[in-house]
Amino acid sequence: MRKIFVLFVLLLIGFAPARSIDTLLQNRVDTLIAIQAQLVELDSLSKNIEKRSIILREKLAEIPTFSLSRPLVSLKGEVPVVIISDTIWVVSSRVGVLSINERARGIEDRIESLIELDDFDSDSLKIIEDENEVLVVYKQKNLFTISDIDALPYNTTPLDLALRIKNSITVIVSHHNANYNAKSFLYKIGGVAIVVVVLILLIKLISLIFRKVKMKVISMKDRRLKGLKVKDIEIVNSAQEVNLIFFVLKVLKIFLIIILLYIALPIGFSFFAFTQGWANLLLGYITNPLSKAGIALINYIPSLFSIVVIYLITRFFVRFIKIIFEKLEKQEIKLPGFFPEWAMPTFRIIAGISYIFMFIVIFPYLPGSDSPVFRGVSVFLGVLFSLGSTSAISNLVAGLVITYMRPFKKGDRVQIGDVLGNVVEKNLLVTRILTPKNEEVTIPNANILTAKNVNFSTTSQNMGLILHTEVTIGYDVPWKQVHDLLISAAENTDGIIQEKKPFVLQT
Repeated sequence: MRKIFVLFVLLLIGFAPARSIDTLLQNRVDTLIAIQAQLVELDSLSKNIEKRSIILREKLAEIPTFSLSRPLVSLKGEVPVVIISDTIWVVSSRVGVLSINERARGIEDRIESLIELDDFDSDSLKIIEDENEVLVVYKQKNLFTISDIDALPYNTTPLDLALRIKNSITVIVSHHNANYNAKSFLYKIGGVAIVVVVLILLIKLISLIFRKVKMKVISMKDRRLKGLKVKDIEIVNSAQEVNLIFFVLKVLKIFLIIILLYIALPIGFSFFAFTQGWANLLLGYITNPLSKAGIALINYIPSLFSIVVIYLITRFFVRFIKIIFEKLEKQEIKLPGFFPEWAMPTFRIIAGISYIFMFIVIFPYLPGSDSPVFRGVSVFLGVLFSLGSTSAISNLVAGLVITYMRPFKKGDRVQIGDVLGNVVEKNLLVTRILTPKNEEVTIPNANILTAKNVNFSTTSQNMGLILHTEVTIGYDVPWKQVHDLLISAAENTDGIIQEKKPFVLQT
């Protein structure tokens, strides 16, 4: 602009008369100096205006509400989003099944929840652009979304509208968060103090209750607490019983105090944001196992019902066959070829097989039956049982064989190996014999099966038993006289069958 003006002045000078050139030149120089001073002043004014505009924009950015807080085009049914007392946005469209009013109230609640945070960080308030909308989020929590329809009344883009709203939220939340945290901290300190006071009072109350219970126990000593006796045998005396009760009370008191502390600590930690994680962790140690156990128990109810039904069916079946075999033992029911002494052993075998079959059926319904640990323990116990019960199994099998061989029964006079006596007990593992010297000898069934067995009672009931003895005489004694004396002695013995005469076999 200055160059054009100078050129214009020179042109004028070129056309001026010669006599007035000096005068005109001086005037033009003065004019140029004045114009240059004005230009410098205008340049200074423009710089001042630019600085003031920058300051003005900064001030405007600090204001919570922005120039587009009201839409340029007013729509029917619009609802403002008001935080504390500032309107940051006017919602004019619904989202999904939410009405405009419900959407606005939800946005307000989510934004106002930021004010209550102890550790609000404005850098965590971010904008995420999606395909058709813009999301405003805070630490993975979606506050609200802005679509093209939301930005249309403001004659702007969703991203620009989201940026303006984000700035307003940052200013409002930062301003009110400081005031809220100051008051909230005092409330939280008061809450912790109340928890501590209540905890102390409860511990003192528990101590008082247990102290009174102990005094009551002491007053009952030797009056009601006389110890424990079983058939005149004193197992626990009165003093030991009182000490045992005191020990139980002490353990119970410590357990209750630990429970109170465990409940109070999470409550106290929950007041502050930086300790809320500890509170959740402590509560999780109790609630997680309990919830898992409760869910597992509820899910296990159908399997438990199946186990109960299978057990009841097996139990009723065993009771039914027991009645039948008891009648067989008493010979109220007779089966051809089935001896009465077989009844109860056969019942025990069938009952044992029934219970084994029941366990096999209910095994899949047991909790953890499919786990590798359960299977490993089962295999280990099976191997341990098979290795440690070899002799027991052999005696059991021998007992079954002896039962159905019927070599003797309870009360018979037998000789097994070099043991002579009456059978007083016979089971699947051992047989007990009472000798004439009142000695009770226990013989494993496996040894009986391989040893020589003599039963003196079996033939005595039918054909009779030949009792014999050996007598040695000298050559000078008449043998016929000895025969007569032996036969006479045998005939005078009680219990001798008269139809069958005694005899002497001389060798």
